[in-house]
Amino acid sequence: MDQGLLSLSTYIKIMPLSEGMIELGSCLTRIIHRDNTLTNVIIKPSCLTACNIYEPNESDDVDSVDAEENSINRAIYDLNVEVSGSREWFTFLGVMIANLTNLTQLTFDGVDPDAAELERFWAGISASPSLTSLNFANMNLERCEEILGGTVNAPSLSSIVFNDCTIPHDIGYVLHDVLNHDSLTTIQFNRCRLSKTTSMQEIVDFAGYLAPLTSITSLLFTSCSLDAIQSMCLNRSLQEERVKLGLGLVDINFDCVEAKLSAVASGQKEQGGDLLGLDRHEVNAYDKLNRDHKAEDIKKTKKARNKDYIERNIHSLEQRIITLRAKHVELLESLRFMTSVPRMRNSFGRYDEFKKEADERLERRVSRIQSEIDALNALK
Repeated sequence: MDQGLLSLSTYIKIMPLSEGMIELGSCLTRIIHRDNTLTNVIIKPSCLTACNIYEPNESDDVDSVDAEENSINRAIYDLNVEVSGSREWFTFLGVMIANLTNLTQLTFDGVDPDAAELERFWAGISASPSLTSLNFANMNLERCEEILGGTVNAPSLSSIVFNDCTIPHDIGYVLHDVLNHDSLTTIQFNRCRLSKTTSMQEIVDFAGYLAPLTSITSLLFTSCSLDAIQSMCLNRSLQEERVKLGLGLVDINFDCVEAKLSAVASGQKEQGGDLLGLDRHEVNAYDKLNRDHKAEDIKKTKKARNKDYIERNIHSLEQRIITLRAKHVELLESLRFMTSVPRMRNSFGRYDEFKKEADERLERRVSRIQSEIDALNALK
């Protein structure tokens, strides 16, 4: 089937979160001593509790400030001089995880993406040269700039999987804004709640944010409550936007039993497990979608022109800018700390280079939010 066509496939098996994984809390010593047999680690809230009560064992008595840079003994020293579970302690732990040369998969399950003690931990992980797959499970990622900004830049990362997560409608924009490599090819959403994707326009916006991800070749949506019409809307919108940007088409797959039944009920033939001829009916599908949402869109337009509604949204956006600037200051403090430690500076580079990139990213985000504020002001 041509990549430009919508493919509705049933993905029965979901990537397991436990098979072959080792919890961080049970392998801390192995990580600290750079056990390169570790390939698949999962981090849960219980693991963070284990980190908070961690105490060095007898095998850690060989640490020394005079140990050679980047050596295991020096890493142990750096970790042990900090309070277990503190931001600085997690910073060094993140670097230790990145130094596991055979680590290929890392999973965060139920971890708070806004946890203050993990602000520098995310960036430490991004130095991993071997990490190819990131999994996020049972997490609210509405505010995901920090966790994604710190973790997805592992240079060999090719796949991101979201399981049972709340996904912001602009996640594509966030990823595009923070990615600094072209290795990421696949993003999978399993049983996720996609924010602001109920109306046709919202789905078009969601697709528009994903489209600029230049290296992406495959998107998978499994049980994400998208019916046949919404799936086609997402597919066509994203593919058309990719063409406008001069990018290649993306293979988009949906596990949507309701969509499959709906398509069959509409008289479309099923052959060899694939639904054929969907593109012939897309125009009719969009006509139906327009009719179904016409009344809803009219109500939303009237509501958007309500002064109180507009003012509340403007205030919310202005507060978001304030929050972004405050987080930016915290980020710069973290970067200054990480680049001040010789051992970590070898992994992260110069502070002024990071600061320039962070400043530019902040201004892009603020500019985008300000555009939304200006659009709302125009409705007054």
